[in-house]
Amino acid sequence: MKPGARIRMIKESATKLSEYEWSDIDLILRQFDLPWSDRWEGGDRYAYCLEHIEGSPDEKILELREYLLGGNDQDPDLEDLTGPWAPQRFRLFASHLHTDAVELSELKGELAAYGIDTFVAHEDILPTKEWQREIEGALDTCDAVLAYLTPDFHNSLWVDQEIGYCINRRILVVPLRLGIDPYGLMGKFQGLQCRNIDAEVIAKNVFMLLVHHSLTSARMAEGLLGRFEDSENYESANRLAELLDEIESWTPELLRRLENAPKANGQVAEAWTAQRTVPRILRQERE
Repeated sequence: MKPGARIRMIKESATKLSEYEWSDIDLILRQFDLPWSDRWEGGDRYAYCLEHIEGSPDEKILELREYLLGGNDQDPDLEDLTGPWAPQRFRLFASHLHTDAVELSELKGELAAYGIDTFVAHEDILPTKEWQREIEGALDTCDAVLAYLTPDFHNSLWVDQEIGYCINRRILVVPLRLGIDPYGLMGKFQGLQCRNIDAEVIAKNVFMLLVHHSLTSARMAEGLLGRFEDSENYESANRLAELLDEIESWTPELLRRLENAPKANGQVAEAWTAQRTVPRILRQERE
């Protein structure tokens, strides 16, 4: 998210939320899985709201603002907050050469099975959209960046700028070693050896890295659960249920969504593995 848009959204939400009584403020913060405190000595209600909203992820700020102020389809900054992404998915920007677009498209399909929405520029930018603005929007809002390191990767100024931008944002870079090793500032990140490995295996390896890395585990948990909630058949629900054990930290909001998934989706409710896995996780995490 661009800093200016984020500041405005935080202040608007804090202003509106501070109009509520203290008990209602805390209720709303809890429901959006935001921090709150029963011992506050830092000032008035606006200061309280500002402090507790400020450190929230971009997506949470947008959700809270929409609840408090209602959606605004005419607001151009709303797209800056969400970017070109599917809802409730992990946001992965793929930095690559245009000559690798076909391979990236195949990998994108495999990653989608784990709740990862991959932005492949040459595929995802609509002809009516301004090219650079779309790239910037995706870079501003992605949760991690995938560097598709084929031998000519370093010859492109664009991909180096994309990687540098994301390093400056302090988000995770996932280098896929397809002929060259990570270089420069990218060298500090763990690279995955991907030569002569098919897209299905690469996708699983990327998922395992994201779900267990401290920079991405929370967002990957949300993406995986979102994919589980949207299971289109029993087979998909069973496969995704097996992956739920990879989630390392369950928040109250994630547990609420997990509990509701079988009620909202019949495919999840009738999936045998999900029938065993969901109650077990709920029981373990709430004990």
